[in-house]
Amino acid sequence: RFIINDQDDFDPAINGDYVLTHFTLPFNNELPSGKIYVMGGFNNWQRTTANTMTFNAKRSAYELVYPLKQGYYNYLYAFEEYPGAPLDFSLIEGNYFETENDYTILIYHRPFGQLYDALIGVKTVNTLVN
Repeated sequence: RFIINDQDDFDPAINGDYVLTHFTLPFNNELPSGKIYVMGGFNNWQRTTANTMTFNAKRSAYELVYPLKQGYYNYLYAFEEYPGAPLDFSLIEGNYFETENDYTILIYHRPFGQLYDALIGVKTVNTLVN
């Protein structure tokens, strides 16, 4: 997701200024094959040449300069091993599928004609316990 925002009282959809955003991903060596993309809602999660990173051997990093309007952006780095391959987000972002989480589920009911919600059920679930 992303939010276009400027610091003035103007409509940010039409008045937000573009900035050249420098993405830098430190990497010891260039990957022997594949491409790395910067992806997010700002580019509809598309893999294009515009959001493909290039390796800079002098800086030991993948780099990309991309024009974005002033705002707040969420993005991920994605690896494509060969053209058309499924994107691998875990190579750079990591994979935390074994992370333990607790979820508490609260169930409310509003009786007909009342002005309050009554709590009628509570359940806590742990992701590691079946």
